[in-house]
Amino acid sequence: MAKNTMNLSIRVILAFLTGWLGVTAYSARADESDWVWSSTAMLRQSRMAPRALLVDLPGNIKGVMVIGGITNEKFPSFITGSELYYPRQKESFWSPGPILRTRRPGNTATVLARTSDPKKGRVLVAGGTGSEADGNLTSLDSCELLNPKDNNATLTGPSMKVRRTNHVAVELNDGTVLVVGGERWDKSNPPLKNPEMLRSSEVYDPKTNAWDLNAKSLLNQPRTRAAAVLLTKPPYQGWVLVVGGIEAIVTHTNPDDTISFSAPATTRCDLYDPIHKTWQSAGRLRYPRVFHTLTVLADGKVLAAGGQDQFGGDNETISRSYEIYNPEKNSWICPYDTDRKKHLRHQRSGHAATLLKHSNKVLLVGGDGYTSEIYDPVKDASTFTRDTLWYPRAFPTATLLDDENGTVVVTGGLSNVCEKYEPPSASRFLKGGVARPAVPLNVPQGAGKGPEGGRNNGDSQE
Repeated sequence: MAKNTMNLSIRVILAFLTGWLGVTAYSARADESDWVWSSTAMLRQSRMAPRALLVDLPGNIKGVMVIGGITNEKFPSFITGSELYYPRQKESFWSPGPILRTRRPGNTATVLARTSDPKKGRVLVAGGTGSEADGNLTSLDSCELLNPKDNNATLTGPSMKVRRTNHVAVELNDGTVLVVGGERWDKSNPPLKNPEMLRSSEVYDPKTNAWDLNAKSLLNQPRTRAAAVLLTKPPYQGWVLVVGGIEAIVTHTNPDDTISFSAPATTRCDLYDPIHKTWQSAGRLRYPRVFHTLTVLADGKVLAAGGQDQFGGDNETISRSYEIYNPEKNSWICPYDTDRKKHLRHQRSGHAATLLKHSNKVLLVGGDGYTSEIYDPVKDASTFTRDTLWYPRAFPTATLLDDENGTVVVTGGLSNVCEKYEPPSASRFLKGGVARPAVPLNVPQGAGKGPEGGRNNGDSQE
């Protein structure tokens, strides 16, 4: 793991808040590692750490909805607006989307894709952080439903049973939404000093428009800033896997009487049984992780990539390692433990990951610079893409489009410039986009030896 080189204040702000697609088809047999990054239409507003989802737009079009985030300014502000991306072959564009009624950084956003209720296709935005009349930050229990087809935003009615921020949410196979963990902030439990860490979970049912608190079963330990996925293969098909995150925040009084904090990441993982509504322990990670990504692979295994060993503190470091979860064995393996060449090409935390359409490889994007790479589960190896990103990306989004190529659209980070990962035959300069910078600044070359050990800044690519 290499020393975090990104400006700490920016990382803390980010983490704290934290049928029309006429594109030439690309052979599924081609190597997606040889694809290129190209510009596409720019967001109307710069956003850091937004949420991005594939949604149904007017005209039976599949596009991207980007929600919230914070502005890239000297004094960042929280964004309530959303934007809708309409992908076209010659002229993609963004248009204004629904506006949240409440600023709520630290929220979750989940497409209601599996429900048979008329709310199908809407986006559930739950919890997050608001402010009281006296200016104190407070966690929210309110939720909103965004309709990308008519630009409408409505409160769900009943709020969550527990106020939450920095929690995780997953849509279950029956169309309900599971919300897990997080932190609860208020005047007596301020953020980064004494937040209440949560063990509880609750489920939203679109058909009844109601929340059900799971009072009979709790996480084994409080958990916030974790990652979660829905498992797709037996023996835990339809279950939810929650991985890593933070269990506690430790405060320190400095010699000048100021307060600093550190929050060690955990190796703990949990499984949720949606039939019996119970939690049980899963196999533990080999290395602690927070701000990592989880991706379900085609064979049902799960890739956990990157992250860092703690949030805050002087020794915060970023990981180059990855691990694979095998549901049949309910355990993790870290290939680096037996083969020193098995690691990511670059350290990553606060990055984005998405499963590519044709090859079932995983694209990993940004996190602390311009690089991107592709993990091949067949070869159990990761390689840099032939092309670098046009702009550095911190806490970006990566959304797989519903086109023949399997194009990936990346948004967010340090500008309003958006990029597409696509075949070389596709246009690199689309109307509404921008010209590529002549020379990227501070392009990272990979750092550190091994997945966790090595805070040096060497450029070894073992």
